[in-house]
Amino acid sequence: MGCDEVILLDTHVLIWLAKDATAVGKQSRATYKRAIANGDVAISVVS
Repeated sequence: MGCDEVILLDTHVLIWLAKDATAVGKQSRATYKRAIANGDVAISVVS
């Protein structure tokens, strides 16, 4: 993880992002893409 802030994704949000679902808004998707490019995303294993 490259910074002090990390985006923690719930598993259902990860599935939405993988399927390119409209449930994730444009701004949230853009934030996710920036964070993933920097290695600043973690995925919750239990939610």
